[in-house]
Amino acid sequence: VGYTVVAAGTTAVAGTHYTTGNSVVIPANSSFGEISVQILNTGVASATPRTLVLELTGAADLPPSQNVKSIGISIAQN
Repeated sequence: VGYTVVAAGTTAVAGTHYTTGNSVVIPANSSFGEISVQILNTGVASATPRTLVLELTGAADLPPSQNVKSIGISIAQN
C-alpha cells in the first residue's frame, strides 16, 4: 500500500528532519502495518516542533478507510 507526505499539514523537511519510504506492507487478514520513519539530527536545537503528516493512498481495489488513513508525527529537536 502506498503512502504520501501531506504537504499542507507538514512542516518537517524530508532529508533534513526525517527520511521515509513510500510504501507499507499490511499483511493479509490484518488492519495494521508499520511505516519506518527515521528522525534525523539537524544539529540545531529548535523550540518549535516540526510536524510530519502521512496519508495512505491505497489501491483501486483496496482503498484505505477515510477515518484512519492519516497520521501526524511531531518531531522535537532539543
